[in-house]
Amino acid sequence: MSIRRIAAIAGVELRHAWRRPLWIVLAVVMLLAAWGFVAGGLTVAVGSQAAAGERAWINSQFNMSIGVAVLYSMVYAFWFAIGAGMPLIDDDSSRVGPVLHATPLTAREYVWGRFLGVFGVILLLVAVNVAAYMFFFELYPIDEPDKARGPFQVLNYLWVFALFALPSTIFFAGTSFSVGALTRRPVLVFVLPVAALLACLFFVWTFSPRWLPDGVDRLLQAIDPAGVRWLTSEHLRERRPIAYYNHEPIRPDWLFGLSRAAFAAIGLAGVAWTARREARLVRGVAATGDPKALLAA
Repeated sequence: MSIRRIAAIAGVELRHAWRRPLWIVLAVVMLLAAWGFVAGGLTVAVGSQAAAGERAWINSQFNMSIGVAVLYSMVYAFWFAIGAGMPLIDDDSSRVGPVLHATPLTAREYVWGRFLGVFGVILLLVAVNVAAYMFFFELYPIDEPDKARGPFQVLNYLWVFALFALPSTIFFAGTSFSVGALTRRPVLVFVLPVAALLACLFFVWTFSPRWLPDGVDRLLQAIDPAGVRWLTSEHLRERRPIAYYNHEPIRPDWLFGLSRAAFAAIGLAGVAWTARREARLVRGVAATGDPKALLAA
């Protein structure tokens, strides 16, 4: 594969993405959500806030993590599904196949270029979202800022987004890209985000009877694309002193680290599988020697 040709395809997507209402609306929603968390005074109910008048810091890792986890896996995932799932479908509608087959560009290069272009746009939006969090969480006027806001630490923001935003983003973008390429049906790119939303809201996050074995609880933590089950089970369910949540970083255990890596790997594996599949289809059509079939591929 040629890195130069892949970069050229990705660059086309990056240059034209900002004209799409899809990404503009997502950027606005991200900014409003970052502002809303601070303006609404949203904090995780942890610890004893009465002791010495200590309050939960809005910019602690634990406080930001729940919002980031839920938004990226349950809300923004629908934007990622549309943005990543539609490129190959749109190209089929525009009949760009004949043009591509007339160039040195291979099917693998085309698939990876299209995905990396879309994912590059998503990463830029994530970076904007991180900057918006820093701005609102550190500078927006709030009541008693000396008690409700801790020291500014860039690592708090980067670590939270690395743990709870990036793995699920790669997962939903990669799998939706594969579903779109496989089915060529726009409505089906929503299947995985909808399934994840329903499963998490009505089972993964809420199913916690007293008799539940620890092994089952850990399994539910592992299959949660958002990471909310692990965060609540391992850190929030058992109340600790509020100073712990304000000062301590989030330390993933082996299960959570493996789960986050697995979700990211599944997304990338889906793109790799799509690239191989498209390459086989092109080779198979070309082997028939039918010009009409080649144009339709």
